[in-house]
Amino acid sequence: MQYFETKRMTDHIIRITDRTNVFSYLVIGEERAALIDTGTGFGDISALTAQLTDLPIIVILTHGHCDHAGGAGSFQTVYLNRLDWDLVKESAAISSRVQYVNATTGGRYNVTEKDLIPDRTEGYLPLEDGQIFDLGGITLEAISAAGHTQGIVCILIKEERRIIFGDACNTVTFLWHNESSGIDVYRQNLIRLKGREREYDSVYLCHEIDEVDKHILDDVIGVCGLILDGTDDSADFPLIPLPQVVAAKAQGDDGLPLDGGLGNVIYDKYRVRR
Repeated sequence: MQYFETKRMTDHIIRITDRTNVFSYLVIGEERAALIDTGTGFGDISALTAQLTDLPIIVILTHGHCDHAGGAGSFQTVYLNRLDWDLVKESAAISSRVQYVNATTGGRYNVTEKDLIPDRTEGYLPLEDGQIFDLGGITLEAISAAGHTQGIVCILIKEERRIIFGDACNTVTFLWHNESSGIDVYRQNLIRLKGREREYDSVYLCHEIDEVDKHILDDVIGVCGLILDGTDDSADFPLIPLPQVVAAKAQGDDGLPLDGGLGNVIYDKYRVRR
C-alpha cells in the first residue's frame, strides 16, 4: 500500500498527505529539516522523510490531536506546546487513532493497532510562543493561536513568507471540543495573529485545501463576531451528530460557506463563552 503522497510546494517545502487526507509539511533548510505534524501514524512517515532528505529532522507538532501527533513515536526530537501534553496522551493513544483512521476512511482499510505506529513513549520538548528554529537559511517561528486546542501554534516560515495555520484557522475550524477556547477568547487570539500578517503572503492548511488566501484570517475573525452577536446562521453540521454543535455559516456541497467566504467555525452553541 502507498501510505503517503507528496507535493512540492516550494524549493524548501514538501506537503505530505496520509490516507486520512491530513497534511504534514516537511521544511528543508541547509543544515536540518523540520517536519510540521506527523499524521495519524498509519504508515511510517519517518521512513518517507528519510527518503526526502538526508539532513537531521526535528518534529514540530502544531497541536496534540491524533491526526497531527499520531506518527510522533517514530522520531527522537519532537516539540509540542506544554498546554497540549495531557491532551496528546489521550487523543494520540493508539486506540483513538484506530478509531479515527477507520472513521475517516470509511473502514476500507480495516485498521487495527498493529497497522499503526506505536504510541510515543518518550516525552516532548516544550514549544513556546515565539520560539525560533534555525534550519540553515530557513527560519521557523512558532506563534500561539489558542482556540482549536489550548496549545495549538501556527508556524511562520520566514524566508518563504508562508505560514502554516493548520487547524488553528481553517475553512472549517472546530471549536466544539472540551479542549477548545470560547469564541470570544479565540477571536482575540486571531486578532493578535493578524498583527503578523505583513510577514507572510500565503497560508497553508492541514485538511482538504493545502493553500489559501491570507484573507481567510479576516473571514474567521468576522465569523466569530457574528457568533458573539448572535447573528450567525447556526446551521446544522451533519458531520458531528450532536444537536448542540452547529456551523456558524451554512455550507455548500464543497464544504465552503454559501456566502462565498473562505472560513467557517463549528462550535457548541451552549458554550460560546467558556
